[in-house]
Amino acid sequence: MPKESSFTIVLSKSIDTTFKMPASDDEETPDKGINSSSTSVSSQKIPVVALSKVAGVGQIELIINDVIDYNFDPAISENIIAVLQELVKIFISKGRDIKAGSRESIVEKVIAPLIKFFKDRETTQLSTIYDLKSNQLDITERQYQSKKRSREATIESLKGKLSILSTELYDYKKDFKESSRSLIETTNQVKTLVSRAAPSFADITSRPSVNKSPVPAQRSNHVLLLRPKKESSGEDNRKRVETALITRNSPIRINRISKVSRGGLIIEAPNKDELQALERELACVNTIEEHFDITRPRKRSPQVILIGIPRDVDKERLSKGLSAKNIFLCDPTNKPLFELNFSMKTRFASNWVMTVDPVIYKRLFDESAFSSNLRA
Repeated sequence: MPKESSFTIVLSKSIDTTFKMPASDDEETPDKGINSSSTSVSSQKIPVVALSKVAGVGQIELIINDVIDYNFDPAISENIIAVLQELVKIFISKGRDIKAGSRESIVEKVIAPLIKFFKDRETTQLSTIYDLKSNQLDITERQYQSKKRSREATIESLKGKLSILSTELYDYKKDFKESSRSLIETTNQVKTLVSRAAPSFADITSRPSVNKSPVPAQRSNHVLLLRPKKESSGEDNRKRVETALITRNSPIRINRISKVSRGGLIIEAPNKDELQALERELACVNTIEEHFDITRPRKRSPQVILIGIPRDVDKERLSKGLSAKNIFLCDPTNKPLFELNFSMKTRFASNWVMTVDPVIYKRLFDESAFSSNLRA
C-alpha cells in the first residue's frame, strides 16, 4: 500500500468530527506548554530557529504551530498533532524512499488544505451556533482592552454623579429636618393658643373702657379747588402756592392746604369772607393764574338705585308713577325733587339710577310709605 494512502487512513481514524466551543477564561484549561494527554503528545510550539531542515518536516512543524494557535478543542488538537508527528517520523525514517519534492507536495497540497478545512469548518460551526459573523471572531485583545477602559470610564462617571446626588440628598434631608422641627414648634404654639380658655362676660366687662378717638370734623364749605393745567406733582404745586402767598405778605387766613388727585389742591378758609379775599388774591398772582384753574367745588347730589322695576316701564311713566305715589318727592309746586338718570337692564327687570335732592335724601329711607310699585 502506498505511503500516502496509509497516512490518510491513520489520520481519518485519529480525528474526531465533533466540534466544541473553545474553553472560556472561567473554565480551567490545560496549559499549552505542558503535555496534558496520556499519549505524551507535545502541545508546545516549536521556535522558528529550531525548525527541522529535513525536506517537508519543517513545513509540518509550522502546521503544528498553527494548530496550536487555532485553539481547537484539546482532544482534536491532540489527535491532529499526533498524526502530524507520525508523519514527521515517516518523513525522517523514510527519507531515502520518499523524495523531497513529494514530501513538500504532500504537505502543501494535502496536509495544509486539510488542516485549513478543519479550521474553517469549526469557525463556520461556531458562527452558525451563535449567529455571529466571521469578522466578529477576529476581535483582538486590544479591542477588549479598549472596551474595558470605556466601561471603567463610564463607571467612574456614574460614581461621580452618584456622589453629587448623595450630597444633594443629604442637604435636602437636613432642610426637611429643620422644616419639620419648625412646623412642630409652630403647631405646638397654635395648640397652646387654642387651648387657652375664652374670656368670660365678667372678664370683658371688667376691662377698662377704650377711649374713642375723636371723629375729625368735616371739611367746611369755604374751600377753593386748584387743578393744574399741566401734569405736575401735588407737593410741587403746594410749594408754588405757599411761596406766592408768602411773597405777597398776604394777611388772608388759611386753615389748611390739602392735596387731591392728579396734583390738585384744596385751600380751606375759615369763613366766606376770607374765602372771597383768597380768591381775589390768587387771581392777582400771575404764576398761580398760569398754572392752575381755580374753582369752587360743588357738592354732588346723592344718588339711589331703584331695583326691580319692570322692563316695560319707561322713564316718563316711572317718573309720573313715583311722583303720584310718593308726595314728598315733589315740592309744593309739584315740581319733582328727583331726576332719573339711566337704567341698567337685568335678566328679568331693570334697575334705575335716580338723583335726589339732599333735602329728601334721608326722608327717602325713613319714609315707610315710599313705593316704587307701578302695577298697583
